[in-house]
Amino acid sequence: MKKILLFTVAILGSPLLGNASARTITDDLGRQVTLPDAPKRIAALSPFLVEGLYAVGTAPVARPSSATYPAAALKVPEVGLSYTPNLERLAASKPDVILLSSLSQRQLIPSLEKLNVPIVAIGSNSIGDVYSMLKRFGVWFNQPTQAAKAERDLRIAVAKARAQGTGRPVNVFTIIGTPQNFFGAKKSSFTGNLITALGARNVATGPDDKRYVGFAPYTFERLLADNPDVIVVIKPTNSQQQEGSVLNDFKRNPLWQKLGAVQAGRVYEIEPEVVLSSPGPRAAQAIAELAGLIYKK
Repeated sequence: MKKILLFTVAILGSPLLGNASARTITDDLGRQVTLPDAPKRIAALSPFLVEGLYAVGTAPVARPSSATYPAAALKVPEVGLSYTPNLERLAASKPDVILLSSLSQRQLIPSLEKLNVPIVAIGSNSIGDVYSMLKRFGVWFNQPTQAAKAERDLRIAVAKARAQGTGRPVNVFTIIGTPQNFFGAKKSSFTGNLITALGARNVATGPDDKRYVGFAPYTFERLLADNPDVIVVIKPTNSQQQEGSVLNDFKRNPLWQKLGAVQAGRVYEIEPEVVLSSPGPRAAQAIAELAGLIYKK
């Protein structure tokens, strides 16, 4: 389901960037949340939110252990895993605001509400969502100039990547999973949206998998029917998976060898961190990498 962009800010007693003591915003779960004016101590519980804060010139006071970019984030106290944060550590960071993902962390809200700190749920499932996040962070955390620059830089990166296109839309299919259980990244996912933002045609369709929003279960027969020009394989996040072994497993299926992209040598592997796990400002890096593969001469 397409997320409705909510960027309505009701200021209590002043214009948008004034010196009010508080402002009420609507987060991406439709919740009304009252924030202190220009809060300084922000806890971010998802890597893309940590990256978003740094992009607008604000360092968080707490982060999940999986948030390791930029390098400066490693100096920020970590509060456990994204899905099981340690509430005592989080409280010890004395946050003014807690940020979490509306798409994957909403279940944490009841527990976090015990800390009596404003909780804001932010979603990122497209390039447009990243633009929105940067704008909102610029307003909420009093960093409009840096936020505008970060958004402008991302828009420039997207435009440069898109300009590499040849005019004829390239049919692209992005795979995540194994030959026994794999999925196509639809345009409603962040991964699939990157393909669409490039001006390429994302051919993955079908109902979402129950576990993975924006990803459709596929078979080799369905993939052969789509017969994309380019196939992008996202490497597994499991560190125990040997590099290249998943792609080698795909190659063992006879139907794989019949795919036009395979016969043309247009199958590429990419790391999962930016295109899948951290849908934030590093989308500029992800989209540049994808353009280099999809529009490879």
